[in-house]
Amino acid sequence: MSLKKRLLIYFMVIFLLIMLITISIIFNRQRSLIENEMSERVRILSDTLSQISLEPLLVYEISSLEQNLESIEDESYVEYARIVTKDNLILASTEINREGELMEADLNEGIYREKELLIGVSRIEILGNIIGYSEVAVSLVPMHKKINTTMRMIILVFGLSFLTTLILANLMINHLLKPINSLTDAVRKIPENKFDISNIDNKQLYGEVEELYDSIAWMYEELRKIRSQLIEETKLATIGKMSSYIAHEIRNPLEAMSGAVEVVSMDEDNRKNEFMEIIKEEIESLNNFLNNFMSFASQESFDRDAVKIDKIIRRILYLFDNLFSSSQIDLTVNYQDLPPVEVDEKRIECVFTNIILNAAEAVERKGKIIIDMYQKDDWIIVSVADSGPGIKTKEPAQIFEPFFSTKKHGTGIGLSISREIIELHNGSITFVNTEDGAKFIIKIPLWEAGLNEEDFGS
Repeated sequence: MSLKKRLLIYFMVIFLLIMLITISIIFNRQRSLIENEMSERVRILSDTLSQISLEPLLVYEISSLEQNLESIEDESYVEYARIVTKDNLILASTEINREGELMEADLNEGIYREKELLIGVSRIEILGNIIGYSEVAVSLVPMHKKINTTMRMIILVFGLSFLTTLILANLMINHLLKPINSLTDAVRKIPENKFDISNIDNKQLYGEVEELYDSIAWMYEELRKIRSQLIEETKLATIGKMSSYIAHEIRNPLEAMSGAVEVVSMDEDNRKNEFMEIIKEEIESLNNFLNNFMSFASQESFDRDAVKIDKIIRRILYLFDNLFSSSQIDLTVNYQDLPPVEVDEKRIECVFTNIILNAAEAVERKGKIIIDMYQKDDWIIVSVADSGPGIKTKEPAQIFEPFFSTKKHGTGIGLSISREIIELHNGSITFVNTEDGAKFIIKIPLWEAGLNEEDFGS
C-alpha cells in the first residue's frame, strides 16, 4: 500500500472517530433539548388547566370544567385532559366515556412517561388544601419526528463534511507528498544515470527533503567512488600477478640480447658501435620499464630529483628520430627554457615515451604530431596532439582504466601506468578529442627546492 493511501486512511479514520463523537454529543444534546421542551410544554398545560379549574371545581360546575378541557384539547398533539377529585373521581374528561370513573391509582404531581405519551399532573389546591388534580397527556410522536429530522440533518451535514474533508485531505496529502515523490523519482534516476547526479533535476525539492536528497546523493557518490576503487584495485591486483610472469619471460631474452651486443661491440667499427650503444640503451630502457611495471603493481616509492622536462623529451625524440623519418611524420616541438620539476626521471620518461609512441601509432604515415610545453603558475604543462582518428569513448577518463584499450592488439596497461605515475607525482593527465585528432595534457608541479637552473642540463 502506498504512503498516500496509508496517510489518507489514517487521516479519515481519525476524522471519522472525531465526527462520530461529535455527532453523538450533538444528537444527545438535541434530544435532551427536545424532551425538556416537551416536558415544559406539558407542565405549562397542566398548570394552566389547574389554575383555570380551581373555581369551577369548588362549586362543581361541570360545564365550566368541560369548557376548560376543550380549550386545552385544542392545543397540538394533546391526547386527553382530565379533572380528577382528591378521591380519584374523574369529574370531567375530554374522553367523555371516562367521566364518573374512579381511577385505580392515586395521582401524584409531576411529569410521567407512559408508552408514547408524556403525562403532566398538577395539584388543584386552595389555602394549601388539595381539592383535586389536573392531568394532561401529550403524544410523543412529534418529538420523535423532530428527533429523527434532527438526526437526518446531522447525518447529511456529516456526509457532506466527510466528502469535503476527503477531497481536502487528498489535495493536502498530494501537496505534502509532492517533494517526497520528487525525491523518489530523483533517487530512482541516479542508477539510470550511471550514478551521475549532475544531470538530475532536483529543483522541486526543498527543506528537509532537499537535505535528505543531498545525503542520498552523497551516499551514492561515495558508493560509486568505492565501486570504482574496488574495480581498479582488482585490476591492479591482476596486474601485480601478471607482472612477475611478464618480467621473467622478458628479462631472460634481454639478458641474452645484452650479452650478444657486448660481443658485437668489440668490433672497432665506429658506426656499428654507435648503433650498438643505442641498442644497449633500449635494452636498459626496456629493463627500466619492467622495473617500473613491477613497482607500479607494488606501489614502491619513487627516486625523485630535479629534472627539466624539455631534456627528457629531447632524449626521447632523438631515439625515435628514425621512426618519425621512416613514417614521414611531421613533428613540431615548441621547446621552451622551463624551470625544473621534482620527478623520478626514468618513470616520467616512460610516461612521455608511451604518450608519444601512441601518437605515432595513431597518425601512421604522413601524419602530424605537435608537442607544446610551457609554464602556467606553479605547473609545467606538456601537451601532445596528433592528427589521428582520436579515441572513441563516451567517457574520456575511461581510457586510463587498466585493460581498457581501443587498439586491436592493445593491452590497456600503458595509459593506466602513465596516469598512476603522474598522480604519484601530484600531477594530472587528461585527454580530449579535438577536430584534428587526440590530445593529451600532462601537468607536473614545479621543483620546490629553490635550486638554480644552471644546476641541470638542457
